[in-house]
Formats: sequence, C-alpha cells, structure tokens
Amino acid sequence: MTIRFCNAVPWLSALMLIGLSLHTYAQPITHIYFGGGILKSEYEMDPINYQGNFFDATESVTTTPDETEDTGWILTYGYQFHKYFAFEASYQSLGEFTQEGRHSVEGLLLSDGTNETSISYTGTAAVNIEPKGLSVAGVALWPVTKRFSVRAKAEARYFTYESKLTFVDPIPGFSLGDTVVEPFESVSPINENMNDFGYGVGLELNYRITWDWSTSLVWHRYLDVDGGLLLDEFDADSLGLQIQYHY
Repeated sequence: MTIRFCNAVPWLSALMLIGLSLHTYAQPITHIYFGGGILKSEYEMDPINYQGNFFDATESVTTTPDETEDTGWILTYGYQFHKYFAFEASYQSLGEFTQEGRHSVEGLLLSDGTNETSISYTGTAAVNIEPKGLSVAGVALWPVTKRFSVRAKAEARYFTYESKLTFVDPIPGFSLGDTVVEPFESVSPINENMNDFGYGVGLELNYRITWDWSTSLVWHRYLDVDGGLLLDEFDADSLGLQIQYHY
C-alpha cells in the first residue's frame, strides 16, 4: 500500500500535536546523578601497509585487524540543571584492539669496520591499543513519558593510553671475519604514550525504574581516535547498558 504525501498530512499533523503535548510528561528533576555500565566497542581501523628505509635496508610492515571488538566500561557523573538539558563527565575504556601481520627487512648491511655482510629476515608485527580517558558532554533531554526519556549527547574527550608495536624477528646466523653469530630471535617492543583530544556523539534511551534509580541503553560514536605509531586515525562505536542513581 502506498501513502501519498497529501494523504499523510493528517497523520503528520497528529504526530506533531502528540509531540507538542509531550512536555506534560516532564520527569522530576533530581539534578545530580551518577552511575556506571558495560560497553561493547567496535573499531573501524584501516590495516597497516608501510614501507621505508631501515639504515641501508628496506623495511616493510603489513598488518590486518585481528580483534576489532571488545568489552569496555564507563563511569558517569551528571548534573541536570533544566528539565531539557544536563552536563555529564565520564571516565571510560573502549576495550582493547589488536592488529597482526608481518615485519620484513631486506638487505640489512652489517659491518665490523673491515668486513661486511648483509642479512634479510621476515618476522611478525603486532599492534595493541586500549583507548581510555575522560570526556565531557552536553546533553539534550526529551521526556517522552514520566519514566522514559531520550537523550542526545555531544562530547569532547581526552584519552590517554599506550600504542604498542611489537616486532618478533628470527635473525639468521651470519659471520663477520672471525666473528660468528648464531641465529637468534629478536623481540622489539616500541611503545608510544598517546594524549588524544577529540570529540564524539551519543544517544541514550533512559528508563526511570524508581525515583532514585534508572537504567539506560547507550550508544556512542568516537571520531578521529589517534592510533599512533603506524596507525591512522580511526572511529569507534560502543553500545552498552548503564545503571544510574539520582538524588
């Protein structure tokens, strides 16, 4: 069945009247609230395809996303100063993300001042990050009923965490003059401390269980999270449940 626009006008008018009447269901304001919850996060990150110079050798790193979903958590403190507006401060962890792949070095020149040789090897590369930190948000509330409300959020964040890049390489045996080196495994961890400023948006469906307690289904989208090292900026989504106490 097709509904033409002209036939839909009465329905749209009715919906507008219902929307205008919703203000009569404004929930009681308890001003201060706090709570916590569990988040299921998903990362949208590109793989690494890097090639560059390593002394006189050619170094390449290729990885693909290995774990793109994880469970994080959030703690929230809010102040509702108007029946339609509030401020929130949160500390949150988006969970852990990893990429795995290959690390290759071709034609690495070794010298003892008199003798020279070159080696090549291929090992593994792993990237690990766990974004966590503070965020502040402005909240717009829409009280649909006395117990149920929809909340839209615009937030700024400051995340601090480590971006960890680890190479595990099987170094082949070689000799330089009278010096003989047996094959061995090299483990090279490279850590970068991240201080990431950014922003995001969120949506919350809040249900007031009692005067003091409420539960929420929350969604956040974090934009342009800095991956550091060889990673580009990426976006992340989280969906979860929160319990809040109001007073």
